[in-house]
Amino acid sequence: MGLHSPSSLRDIKLEQNEAAHVIDIFMPPMRERINNRFVKKTLSLPAWLADKADEAGVNFSKIFQNALMEYLDVSQHDKQQHIRR
Repeated sequence: MGLHSPSSLRDIKLEQNEAAHVIDIFMPPMRERINNRFVKKTLSLPAWLADKADEAGVNFSKIFQNALMEYLDVSQHDKQQHIRR
């Protein structure tokens, strides 16, 4: 899902009693919201380890994100740079 290019006010055809309005949006939060979506990945691990993690209340998504970022040597700064693209 991408963002549409802004329309030129000259290109907007108005009917009687209609008016065009300029809407100014600070885009970085919008881009982050669009680009920071989550995708589902299936993970397999030994049952005994899954049991221990469940008992400890482990947040698997957070642990996996942190471990993958460390493995790929990716920082929060890198994440923000990717989101701004």
